[in-house]
Amino acid sequence: MISESDDWGRGLPERRERYLGMLWGMVLGDCLGTPLSRMDKDAHPFVTDMQETHRAGATLPAGSWTGISAQAICIIDSFVRLRRVDTADMAQTLARWSREGYASALCFGVGAEPASRLALERIDAERARSGAAPARDHGSLNRLAPSYILAHATGDPVILHEISNITHDCEFVREKVTRMGQILDAHMLGLRTDYKSAFDSRANVRNEGDAGDLLNAALWAFRKERTFAEGMLAAVNLGGHAACIGSIYGQIAGAYYGVRSIPVCWLEAVRKRARLEALFDEFLSALPAV
Repeated sequence: MISESDDWGRGLPERRERYLGMLWGMVLGDCLGTPLSRMDKDAHPFVTDMQETHRAGATLPAGSWTGISAQAICIIDSFVRLRRVDTADMAQTLARWSREGYASALCFGVGAEPASRLALERIDAERARSGAAPARDHGSLNRLAPSYILAHATGDPVILHEISNITHDCEFVREKVTRMGQILDAHMLGLRTDYKSAFDSRANVRNEGDAGDLLNAALWAFRKERTFAEGMLAAVNLGGHAACIGSIYGQIAGAYYGVRSIPVCWLEAVRKRARLEALFDEFLSALPAV
């Protein structure tokens, strides 16, 4: 049995604990899922802890996050610097990630998600904001946590879509962002979402695809299990877009269970953990009444 991390959430207000669960859940899904990304569903041993990633002749140390978490960190970085939501600055910060690996654990996974890469290349070339890729990809769901927290804490739901639209200005993705936001709304109240996955069994789960497929894959794992850890393992061991499924699962489960539910061994294995811990604390401390 993997021990939970009571010390990480002890004494925190409930809202802050759920926000931290969402942020760390996103990062952990990225870290745990990356080694299994691009693998067939049953073509790998069942993973229960952090693993190295071997890809294209390079090795990424265990516990490293990739572009999923780096994009979220860019959004947080912008808000912390400016103390306001400025999507133009967020876009430029995201473009720095795309160009030079800014905010990455290592310069790895930059531009791996096509819609994000193309949109950010347009931003970096100082083209119109309308250049955001009209794609059904999942990139803005992977990194939704800081956008949702900003919208939830300020009571301005428009923020959720404004930040998503930087890279995914597409009605299909907006619909999935709205749905994920509704799931998170319920979980922030301690209510288990009524939304069910479109997949009724592991065999039927599509572990690759668009934003809808991967949200449904994460929902399948959330509804199948009754602890954060068991659901996370069910999610990332699907393979395919494992890091994406894991990061989406981590956000929706982290909001429901809170940071205290997350295994302390996973949290302590994250590279540059102290840096992330300080950034998340500064981010949440800059929000109203958190």
